[in-house]
Amino acid sequence: MSIKQTNKNKQAVADRDERLAKAKRDTKFVIKTYRDLSNTYKKERKSHLDNIASSNDSKTIKYLMQKVNHMDNNIRICEKQIKIQELCKEVEQHRYDNYQMKIGLITL
Repeated sequence: MSIKQTNKNKQAVADRDERLAKAKRDTKFVIKTYRDLSNTYKKERKSHLDNIASSNDSKTIKYLMQKVNHMDNNIRICEKQIKIQELCKEVEQHRYDNYQMKIGLITL
């Protein structure tokens, strides 16, 4: 294997390592953000339910029920986004592992 090819492989590995590290950092941040957002929505939902329990006006109750449904949808969206981010992290890890195996086979 030539020196040029070896340097090219080293750079490719370094690029992969950096990409994996960036994906992990980004994923952790996004997951934390969505979890925080989901918790905020859950608190708002609970507040709306408390207001429904104490209200006697049917229009107010109907409005608050719409808000509760809206919060439920937002919570589901956050949960799905978290799953998507976790899958992205897994995909990036598998790509990295496959690339490491490929490099290992080349250097044998």
